[in-house]
Amino acid sequence: MKQKTKKQHTSPYTPDPLFTAVTKSLPATLGFAVLAIALGILFILLLGDTTPVPREEAIAYEGEFARYEVGHNDRDLCFTDGSNFDVYPHTETNAFQETMKSLEEGTKLWILVHPHSDYVIEIRTETEELMNFEESQINIDRYMIGYKVIGGFMIFAGVFVGFYGIWSQIAHRKEEKRSET
Repeated sequence: MKQKTKKQHTSPYTPDPLFTAVTKSLPATLGFAVLAIALGILFILLLGDTTPVPREEAIAYEGEFARYEVGHNDRDLCFTDGSNFDVYPHTETNAFQETMKSLEEGTKLWILVHPHSDYVIEIRTETEELMNFEESQINIDRYMIGYKVIGGFMIFAGVFVGFYGIWSQIAHRKEEKRSET
């Protein structure tokens, strides 16, 4: 008669040494948890307050247009007196960008700036509105909510990893005590 032997399952997956260190060592697990929580809080705090404000709270500026600079992830509205203001890149459309690029130097502009985020939230000339006050604030806030969710997830993940680390260490110690007896 043939004897049945158990076939050992071998996994092609080899855990990453960093993952193993973080999950097997309580200090490493707690350190990782604290780091994730700190980064999540920092992420949320650095974004600032982008909630829409009433028109009366916005900072008004009036000046002569010099140029509109388009960078990779930033937009600058520059005036002839040397002042420049940030335009949030996700509030502009292609039509807005073309209009800003075609404005003549010296054109009189009236702008409103968000008091907490320092982004331009309205741009007007003598004859037309180039950026709408309400619409731009909604677009800025809507975009920033995504980043706040990411920061919140990092905090949640840090708390979860911290509790998991403590729980697994307690379970491991209980298992060691059982095996000793």
